[in-house]
Amino acid sequence: NCQRKVQQVRIEQEALAAAAQDIQRTFRAHTQRNKVKQQLKAVLTLQRALRGCLARVRRNKLRQTRIDTAENAALNYCVVNVQRVYRGFKSRQRTKQLAATTRACCTVQRALRCFL
Repeated sequence: NCQRKVQQVRIEQEALAAAAQDIQRTFRAHTQRNKVKQQLKAVLTLQRALRGCLARVRRNKLRQTRIDTAENAALNYCVVNVQRVYRGFKSRQRTKQLAATTRACCTVQRALRCFL
């Protein structure tokens, strides 16, 4: 009789221990899933923030490139204009010098022909 009661108590304790293990296992799995969900949410938040930051950096670089291109075009126009004015000036200067040289040659030739 006493052994039966001891066996029954053991069986009940084992059943309680198994039930407790099942509850603990279920609770640990639940908490682990929640932890993984939180980590995934944190990773997604970081990725979203990083992608947004990178997109803003790319946009700013593109804007700066467009501004630089516009500035370069304006600067290029100015440089070409200065070169055009300078080359015209030098050409007119050479033409005047050539005309003066031609007149001097003609004067020398006229004087030489009169002498001869």
